[in-house]
Amino acid sequence: MGAVSYVLAKNNRQFNADQAMLAGLLHNIGALPVCLYIEQAGMELDETALCELVDRLQFRVGALLLRAWNFPDTMVKMIEDRPDGEQATYADIVSLADLLVQSSLQTVAWHEVAAVRRLGLEVTFCDGFLQQFAEQLDLARGLLGMETKNRQANKTREVKLVISRSRMKVRADLLTRLANFLGIR
Repeated sequence: MGAVSYVLAKNNRQFNADQAMLAGLLHNIGALPVCLYIEQAGMELDETALCELVDRLQFRVGALLLRAWNFPDTMVKMIEDRPDGEQATYADIVSLADLLVQSSLQTVAWHEVAAVRRLGLEVTFCDGFLQQFAEQLDLARGLLGMETKNRQANKTREVKLVISRSRMKVRADLLTRLANFLGIR
């Protein structure tokens, strides 16, 4: 979420990309304490009820955590903010980032998404975002120390190179042994 939020903000001059990245990373930090409390309290909830409870409480709990950890008020506001007006907020960036990530798995009706409207984006921008900004997303993921497509490709090339060198060494060893066996030097 952090990388996608970063790239969205980078392409929207209203927002600071670094703050958007941090908001994306911290946006659901309150979900874990809610889940832990439910587990420790021995509450039996079905998946739907659990998701609804977490969705309802995670932002308030996240804001409490950030305040306890002395995060700046601006960051706390980014986490607890639930946009309802016409002004775009960091919460719009993060919620849109979440939908963009989900859009690789399911169809999203972008024309119905309030964050798209508030951010002044076109449906075509959202439809093509992951492909259009793939390189920027990889760079942002790299900033976070996350695995990127380029790193995966480089690792694959490195592994293939090691295997190739190992095979060449084995072949050279076999040829040397064969030459020694046949008395050829």
